[in-house]
Amino acid sequence: MSEVQGKLIVKGETESFGANDFKVRKFVLELENERNPEYNQFRELQLTKDKCDMLDAYEIGEEVKVQFNLDGRAWEKEGVTKYFNQDSAWRIEKVVSANVPANNVEEFRPLPTEEELPDLPF
Repeated sequence: MSEVQGKLIVKGETESFGANDFKVRKFVLELENERNPEYNQFRELQLTKDKCDMLDAYEIGEEVKVQFNLDGRAWEKEGVTKYFNQDSAWRIEKVVSANVPANNVEEFRPLPTEEELPDLPF
């Protein structure tokens, strides 16, 4: 299992393949290079089968964290072997900025003590 965090920049459409209607949906994250933003990295990942719909909950530009498996296969034809690698996502979650207050909840303030209460006439 691997994990990556980045900005969602591409959401592909779900594609179906073969007689079994195998579903695949690709998406791309932009991974920030903190030292030099001119050299940000781009990572294509894919969702398969019933996981394809997970991407519908996210918008282009949102910061997300993705957990994925590294998949690789060898394919041989006419004595030549080629290798194919895929990053198969199985979980996506939105990254919440630490600067954003949750639901605009006010800061907790304890009740005043008896000494802090104003003098009442009764």
